[in-house]
Amino acid sequence: MAEKRVYRSVLRSKRMIRDAFLHLLDQKNFEQITISDIVKQADLNRSTFYAHYSSIGAVIDEIQTEWIRTSMEMIRSLSCKTILNDPVSCLNVIGKALADFTKLSSQMNCGTNLTGYMEKYKQALVAEIFSRQEIPELVRNSPAFKSRLHFIIGGIMTAYQQWAMGKLDCSLEEVSMEIAVLIHPYFLELLDAKPSK
Repeated sequence: MAEKRVYRSVLRSKRMIRDAFLHLLDQKNFEQITISDIVKQADLNRSTFYAHYSSIGAVIDEIQTEWIRTSMEMIRSLSCKTILNDPVSCLNVIGKALADFTKLSSQMNCGTNLTGYMEKYKQALVAEIFSRQEIPELVRNSPAFKSRLHFIIGGIMTAYQQWAMGKLDCSLEEVSMEIAVLIHPYFLELLDAKPSK
């Protein structure tokens, strides 16, 4: 029981540190944020910060990992049939995760963080789709499926990134609906596809 309390305390402290950092990022430039600022905002001491993170960069890495994990859990909870019947809901989950980190990257004036995040997110999405048992194994293992999947996921992510950077004059839902119109027939075809030789 004591171990459970300690674990919950660790999770709580880490959440407070991440939330404090995000709050401060809305208030001041990234370069101005110090560990002292974060612990003051979180109402914790420096030793608590260093017990969990080696630097502010480590906080950022965990924020992006958490966003990917949460997004994948939401997508994982949906069956292929549910996604095909309502692709916009699933696409909105993807769009929200990408928009959140695009905003964070923009606040930090650091495009390389966004590039790394986008690649991690893409790999997580591809792995999630490859793990789907509803897609026949022969189809999943075909070169056509793999190359098309990477192409489609890359296109989806680019569209949301452009939207998050303010380059598309529409809502998240409108982007999702446009993407759904483009990919829905393709994914229906994929589920019924015969593997290529």
